[in-house]
Amino acid sequence: MPEFFQRLTPRQSAQMMRDDEQAAHVGEETTDVLANPQRPADILDIGLTQAPTEKIENNHRHDPVHPARGQADTYTQLGG
Repeated sequence: MPEFFQRLTPRQSAQMMRDDEQAAHVGEETTDVLANPQRPADILDIGLTQAPTEKIENNHRHDPVHPARGQADTYTQLGG
């Protein structure tokens, strides 16, 4: 998926998507990217709609932003 856009400016990306054939191809690739994790998630009983929210909440608990705000150090480098 990124290969479509990694070397394009936002303007070039928008222009590419105006071409129906290219837009259809990008849509197919996007569907592949989104669909490929679905089967393993079903087998492992992972809710793909809830899992990202839980991950973000866990990140906030384990790596709070406020101690490192304005610094390049990671939370663990700050003694967290």
